[in-house]
Amino acid sequence: MKRRRRRRFQSQVTVDEAVLMSNVEQEADNSKRNSEESDVVLKNQQMLAIAKRCRLNKLERQRFALRISKKIYQQRASTSSWYLELAIAKRCRLHKLIRQRFSFALWIQQMLFAMRKNSSRCVKTTSWCKSNDDQLECKSNVNQQLVATVHSDESYSRPAVDMHPVAKIQTQDNFSSSAKKSEVWTVAKKK
Repeated sequence: MKRRRRRRFQSQVTVDEAVLMSNVEQEADNSKRNSEESDVVLKNQQMLAIAKRCRLNKLERQRFALRISKKIYQQRASTSSWYLELAIAKRCRLHKLIRQRFSFALWIQQMLFAMRKNSSRCVKTTSWCKSNDDQLECKSNVNQQLVATVHSDESYSRPAVDMHPVAKIQTQDNFSSSAKKSEVWTVAKKK
């Protein structure tokens, strides 16, 4: 008997459980459908929100890119203006150096001219010297002053004697012949 009661009870429980289970399954299906529908609606809403954000993000990115490009253009413009200012400053400095060089060369030419003028006076005064050695010593001092190079440019700082060896030989011959002439002249004067 006990076994039969248990079976009846088990069968009743199973029927009750089956009804209950079917109700639960229906509710689960309904909730699942509702949740799926709500999920679909939610996903659609999320997609719309994402699309709006993407549009906004796209606009923001375009605005940001525009701002960046403007900044880059301004930086390039300021950099190019800086390079232009630098080039102008260099050019002005170069012109200043060129002006200084030419004024220095002019000053050297004036000094050389003054030395040559003084050397011609020295030659006149040495003609009254007592010996040939004094004359040659005076002339060699004058030549050393003329030969002194101050500037790197040959045309302004060095006389033709230094640049052309033929001229140097001729000037040495001229000095020796002028020394002989002055010697003859001084000897003639003394008599």
